[in-house]
Amino acid sequence: MQLEKASTNTGEAGMAGWISTNDVTLFTMVLVVLIALLLNSNLLKKSKQLDSTSAELGQTQQELGSTQDERDSLDAELASRSLSLKQTREKLRLTQEDRDQLNKSLEENLAKIVSLNAMIAGLTSEKSQLQSTK
Repeated sequence: MQLEKASTNTGEAGMAGWISTNDVTLFTMVLVVLIALLLNSNLLKKSKQLDSTSAELGQTQQELGSTQDERDSLDAELASRSLSLKQTREKLRLTQEDRDQLNKSLEENLAKIVSLNAMIAGLTSEKSQLQSTK
């Protein structure tokens, strides 16, 4: 067996291998940091979008609440108007019944007046006959 003599070439090759390993490690670290920064920026972007969407949701819920309150007040107003309309219809019905009763009473009284006028006319003619015979 023969041993080879160590030369400077093997030392340089070892140094080049060490530098190459460090370069790869450094490049990998830089790549990992860049990916982490990219992911972080995407996370921040999505977080801002979520915040703005949450704010829009809150505003929409407030608008929905105010719209519901307005609808409830309109429903209450409609109910009161409906009640008022029912009361007015009832009053009108009573007024129409009163009118019908008054018309009937008027017709009866008119018939009585006609009969009384006829009686007065008969009595007047009898009186004039009695006076003429007297």
